[in-house]
Amino acid sequence: MTAFDFGLFDLPTKLDTHDPGGKVKTALPPGLRGDAVFSECGRYRRVLRRWIGDVFPARHWLLIGMNPSTADATANDPTVTREWGFTVREGYTGFVKCNVGDYRATAPAHLSKPGVVACSPDNLPTILQAAESAERVVVCFGKVPRPLVSAARETVEALRQRGIDLWCFGNNKDGSPKHPLYLGGKTSLVRF
Repeated sequence: MTAFDFGLFDLPTKLDTHDPGGKVKTALPPGLRGDAVFSECGRYRRVLRRWIGDVFPARHWLLIGMNPSTADATANDPTVTREWGFTVREGYTGFVKCNVGDYRATAPAHLSKPGVVACSPDNLPTILQAAESAERVVVCFGKVPRPLVSAARETVEALRQRGIDLWCFGNNKDGSPKHPLYLGGKTSLVRF
């Protein structure tokens, strides 16, 4: 079992105590498997995976988004659905999803609420560990809200310091990597 073979994990029962907002969730399509790792309190999603087949594939990519929303082991949110389309298009049968901030919220404004820690101390080490086994690492967090600016910068710097090539779906005017939810299905990958 590798460090990212989370197939045996279940969602913690405390997950229901945190409402990330938005209710848009769709069941995984037939044949698509998923799992996820959450903090015990359910506020933070560390890792989300999707794959086809009986076991998670050795050949997969890592997608690094802004922050988790409603997707979990058994349901997709709109971004994860879009990312699966890009995964298949690029010839992969699996992906690992992490985020520059791991606090679950559908509205970026929620990351600025009093008492919210948008990025837990466990997040960056999780991303770096996930990047070690990924064939390709794609940053796709978009223009991040203020609470995630330093986390996004630290994530990119840490990955580059480890010699990991970064890819994206293009850049926004501010230089940030484009978010996949707002892109056409034929959008090409480029170096970040």
